[in-house]
Amino acid sequence: MRFRRKDTTKQAIVAGHIDMLQNGRIFETEAVSVCVDQECAIKGAITISNSGGYYLRELPPGPHQILATFIGLLPSVAKLQLAQGDSVRLNFHLRTDMRPTTN
Repeated sequence: MRFRRKDTTKQAIVAGHIDMLQNGRIFETEAVSVCVDQECAIKGAITISNSGGYYLRELPPGPHQILATFIGLLPSVAKLQLAQGDSVRLNFHLRTDMRPTTN
């Protein structure tokens, strides 16, 4: 869902909710890492969802890749093209990672 802020001189806002989908049921999540573009490689540059599973980021205009990830869940990626003053709601539904672990 995309809205335009009244003050279009402001950076874009991306906000949403992250939950876990397991066996057809939705569960609340918290402390999910939300990385924008190449931030996941930079320690301390990520956003963590709150206890209700919500996150919010202000971003400059342009193309962005947003990644939601949590240990034991498959990561989810979304690509967005943001304009100055955009306000976008982007929700993620993460699924359990059932791949076998290796040593």
